Amino acid sequence: IIRDKQTRTKPYCNGRGNYSTDTCGCICEPGWKGPNCTVPDCPRDCSDQGRCANGKCECFDGFMGEDCSVETCPVDCGENGRCVNGVCVCNEGFSGDDCTETDCLNNCLGRGSCIDSECLICPHDCFTGEDCGTIACPNDCSGRGFCIDGRCVCIAGYSGEDCSSLTCPNDCKQRGRCFNGVCICEIGYFGEDCGKLSCPNNCNGRGRCIDGHCECDVGFQGHDCSEFSCPNNCNNRGRCDNGQCVCEEGFGGEDCSIKTCLSDCYGRGQCVDGKCVCFADFTGGDCSELSCPSNCLNRGRCIAGQCVCDEGFTGEDCGQRKCHNDCLGRGRCVEGQCVCQEGFEGPDCSVPTCPGNCNNRGRCLNGKCVCDKGFVGDACGERSCPNDCSGVGQCLDGRCVCDEGHIGEDCSEGNCSRLYAILYIVLFIYYILIF
Repeated sequence: IIRDKQTRTKPYCNGRGNYSTDTCGCICEPGWKGPNCTVPDCPRDCSDQGRCANGKCECFDGFMGEDCSVETCPVDCGENGRCVNGVCVCNEGFSGDDCTETDCLNNCLGRGSCIDSECLICPHDCFTGEDCGTIACPNDCSGRGFCIDGRCVCIAGYSGEDCSSLTCPNDCKQRGRCFNGVCICEIGYFGEDCGKLSCPNNCNGRGRCIDGHCECDVGFQGHDCSEFSCPNNCNNRGRCDNGQCVCEEGFGGEDCSIKTCLSDCYGRGQCVDGKCVCFADFTGGDCSELSCPSNCLNRGRCIAGQCVCDEGFTGEDCGQRKCHNDCLGRGRCVEGQCVCQEGFEGPDCSVPTCPGNCNNRGRCLNGKCVCDKGFVGDACGERSCPNDCSGVGQCLDGRCVCDEGHIGEDCSEGNCSRLYAILYIVLFIYYILIF
């Protein structure tokens, strides 16, 4: 029962609404719902185009926005358009469902057809250009000139209205004859206009001819580049044999410029400036020796890649301290100290222990408790009974619980003997009273 609406409204509705006595419930503020205004509400209930999750709309495919009221386009309109009510509205110069198609420039000036954003089939081939705005030249200048205002400007070697006629450059400089636009030069000359001096044997294809002289490629020499040469003249560290350097000892490489290493480091390292930088697990001047992990931490000797540890150390790299007698297999060695298994103790776990240290009611002898008087059990944890209850009872915490037919502290008395004794006493008392 809400007795004080002024003081109870906010706690009851979690500070997100007012309690109404008319409806016996909370009237929640915008953004909240539920009996106590604890459930986040979504704007416009996500317009029935999504689901509300923790106060936020998760829109279905085809919709977006804070309340899922905005339709999305089936394709990405990209940078060339925008999505309006599910349809791409393209920017000027673009078209298509996704605004990726471009319109033709100037709509081809009405002189041609726009196909795939290009002006094609300009009328009668009289026009050309991106927008059919350029006057075409005959035969497109045969591909041998430039069309300017409908007239061909031919490249060198061609002439005519459509540049279809061949000419020879510089009339072959009078050093050859022109055949179908190509100079056939006289001996000793070459070039498109026979203007260059030729070289002997055309440098054998091993160099360039410059003003009648061969400039040989690397590896060749001579007036016609017919001889082999060695790179950098082997750097004076070897001899040239048919274009190959035969290097002196200690040097290698194509031009003997590289210092080599002994035995090529046996393939177990890299040769750096004549010295071996060995890979892991190898050592020595030529990397021929096996190395040991961490160099045995200076606690042992490395022999054939394995550490032979000094006294007191063990492990692959002699990094572990050794324990006395290896803990006799009854514990773990931790930093030279034995951590013994249960039941053993001592520096090398050689001493058996007793359970519970015999509860201080006896002494431990070879791992077994010898209990003090009055106590029994593996750990001397139980009290003993007199005469072990004579074998006709159970000992519970030092007291005998006798079997049926036996009584007494140690269960040594029978029931009949006690009854006779009681009967005798009763008769004796009766006799005294009468007489």
